[in-house]
Amino acid sequence: MYKVIFLLFFVLQNSYASVLDFYHNALHTLKLDKEQIYLNKTKNLKISALKNDRFFNILFSTSFNKRKDKYLSKPFNKTYFNIQDEIDIFNTNKNKIKLIFLSVKSKDIKLDIQKRALFISLIKMIGAYQKTKAILNLYKQILKNQVLLEKSLQQSVKAGNKSKLEYIKFANDVVLLQYKIQKTENILNTMKSTLSLYSPKIPKLSFVQLNANLSQFLKYDPILKLNKNEAKKYMIKAISLKKSWLPKMFVGMQKEYNNDPTGNGDSYTFTVGLKMHFYGGINKSVQAADMEALSINSQYNRLLIQQKMEYIKYYNQYKTSRKSLSLLNSAVMSAQNNLTALKTAYMKHYITLTNYLQALNLLTNTKILYINAKFNNITSALILNDLSTGIIYK
Repeated sequence: MYKVIFLLFFVLQNSYASVLDFYHNALHTLKLDKEQIYLNKTKNLKISALKNDRFFNILFSTSFNKRKDKYLSKPFNKTYFNIQDEIDIFNTNKNKIKLIFLSVKSKDIKLDIQKRALFISLIKMIGAYQKTKAILNLYKQILKNQVLLEKSLQQSVKAGNKSKLEYIKFANDVVLLQYKIQKTENILNTMKSTLSLYSPKIPKLSFVQLNANLSQFLKYDPILKLNKNEAKKYMIKAISLKKSWLPKMFVGMQKEYNNDPTGNGDSYTFTVGLKMHFYGGINKSVQAADMEALSINSQYNRLLIQQKMEYIKYYNQYKTSRKSLSLLNSAVMSAQNNLTALKTAYMKHYITLTNYLQALNLLTNTKILYINAKFNNITSALILNDLSTGIIYK
């Protein structure tokens, strides 16, 4: 008993891992993983630059003047060399660093939104592919059985036990099934080609236990995270604008080379001072940033309801398909037993060909319903589980 449980768990985990492998290969193909690495490197470089600028912001200038005075017989020269360092004594760059961090974080979260959309799309595509493949295998199995029955029917026609018209009708049904198989194969090949653009090996899908809940689903949701981060970014921008008047200290030295015959010769100057900026529209700019933050915050409840609705959609799909599987499994077994009995009855002339074909269609449709429910159950569980753990963002 324990060996069976362990084997089932191993199979499910392998199926789950192969889906994640396919997804990570798709990320690599689309270069989304590289884009995230470059974003973080960009952030670190910008922050490092601002930190270095706090105490080391050098301005160097030089100028040359040639002057001719009215009462001097010859012109004279003045040459200046200036060096000045601007020091952020109140660390006003601190808020700029926060803004860089939040701006890059927003871009990072937007990449996570792309990853989320990609993962959901891939799971649905893989589910559709495996569902179509299962339906194709069902058609092929039915065709195999029908071909065997067609041969038996042909012998019965030769023996005079069945009419040729009945045989022709049955053969036409076989041809229609072959056409359906060909059409399904074309659809499957298109799906396979599309999925192969992301990764060469398409994973199989097996039943997965649902391990998700609404709070975890919302906790890792990048759409909600982006809303909070954007609001925070404008709040920091408002704080930064409020403190933009804070002074910066500058320290400088000047060397003057002066050959003015009436002057005192060369000179050195040491300068220390404060520099402040006052902008006429600063209050309006602060208010605009505050309003932007409030506007973004006001969208949160709408986004929260939207994401809750998405969870409910997949959760109900999982629960509904799970209940359907139990009912459909019994229906498939019943339809299979009924078809087996009617096949024997048909060959013994107890029922008509129409009765047998009706039973075959019932079994086929019931099995297709089971296949649909199975892959709806698997895909909804995979989507909910991964979106509730945040594993696709790592």
